[in-house]
Amino acid sequence: MKVLVLEDDTEDWLLLQHQLRSVDLPVKQEVELELASTLSAAGEKTRQRCYDFMIADFHLPDGVALDFLFSELQRCPTMYALLVSNDEQLVTLPAVGELLRSNRVSFCVKSDLDQFRLQAEFRAAQCVSGVADTEPHRKSILLVDDDPDEREMLRWHCEQLTGMEVDVDWARDTGEALRKAAAGHYSLILVDFRLDQEIGTETIRQLHDAGIRAPMFIISDAPSFLASQEAMRCLGHRRAGFISKRRLDSQRLQQVLQAKR
Repeated sequence: MKVLVLEDDTEDWLLLQHQLRSVDLPVKQEVELELASTLSAAGEKTRQRCYDFMIADFHLPDGVALDFLFSELQRCPTMYALLVSNDEQLVTLPAVGELLRSNRVSFCVKSDLDQFRLQAEFRAAQCVSGVADTEPHRKSILLVDDDPDEREMLRWHCEQLTGMEVDVDWARDTGEALRKAAAGHYSLILVDFRLDQEIGTETIRQLHDAGIRAPMFIISDAPSFLASQEAMRCLGHRRAGFISKRRLDSQRLQQVLQAKR
């Protein structure tokens, strides 16, 4: 796997190298790690090759990484990107929100970037590049949503998955989600942002505080969600990721279920 890191802070670069030594990938392969400390240096490198995974600090000496990432994602259709920053409020910027709506981009606050988060991101990158483990597995998803039609739609998408069987469980509110999550082991928990008289980010906070460590994602079809304070706190503190309901299909589910082992 070819990885390009856009980072101008020497300490952050050394810390990242140290954390990567502890990453256990599901598919053993050599990781080629390269550094670019400026956007111009990164441009020189990407003119020579396509990378599988790009870890990019938002702020670099010669600009911000957004336009560069947009360009590279279009140029390299199997590249995955992780945007990092010390500023958790970046997720409220419209341009960052647009980038995060892609299935191939994630965001992490630098203080939360540890070996476990890196491991999950590398696995997601492997799914995008087509080298992830595809052995059959039985998975289980908990959907927290007050609309029964969403449950049936999720079940239909799960029936289209390749190489795995998926059970779909359903909770209508936070209380039911807490009871079910405590009683069972889920491969993935999806929480609607707007529940009846509840907000999904609060549901995720309660699940997290209760010790539930299954991968969790907020789902929403509201374009304004990523600009909200609730999104900033939830995504910035790494309690959950985000998937647009419009992109919640069998392909996205397969990617997430394979990545979050």
